[in-house]
Amino acid sequence: EAVAAASQCSLLVWDGDDYEETSFTRLIPQYLRSRDNGRVVAFRIGDSLESFSQSWREVASAHPGRMAVVPVDPENLMDRLRRYEEELKDMPPARQRYVMLGRLAIEASGAKQVVALGGGSISQKEAELSCGEDIFWTVFALSRGKPEQAPTLMDWAAANPKIAKLVGGQDPEQKLGFFTDSGKEWSEQHKVPQSPRGSARPG
Repeated sequence: EAVAAASQCSLLVWDGDDYEETSFTRLIPQYLRSRDNGRVVAFRIGDSLESFSQSWREVASAHPGRMAVVPVDPENLMDRLRRYEEELKDMPPARQRYVMLGRLAIEASGAKQVVALGGGSISQKEAELSCGEDIFWTVFALSRGKPEQAPTLMDWAAANPKIAKLVGGQDPEQKLGFFTDSGKEWSEQHKVPQSPRGSARPG
């Protein structure tokens, strides 16, 4: 379902995470296979390009000319942070720059649709800062396998149904992905159906 949502777009942008089978990045090669003319662009902090290239080498080779990376100067991110000093004052500096990286990817691409597989406090802040920008978020309620310690992107999506669609019923442990009481209540209402024996059925 996430790939189907992403495949409606001709350009897919993300904030430069390395390729991992257990992360949302596994959807990127699926997207490339599902849309022949689709292209993907990563925004990556410039001092870590080598690990990015190694991580994505096989995917890039399988889809020549359809994958690009935009190196981002760390100093540029810090300059941009000044615009959001008040909104980010309670977030550790190391996390602030990743919020700005995500914001840069959205602003530079002109994205109007964002698809997210789960998402913690960094993604939550990115979404919060995008309010009023005519951007619609589709968020899949997926946990990271442990209780969250701060509001997450799923909490934000549950509280903002006019600008976000929250998709549940995919992860038996989706409730762990919520921090707020209202988010956990949403999770209870949209949990994975259980078989008569108590085992989860695929959503």
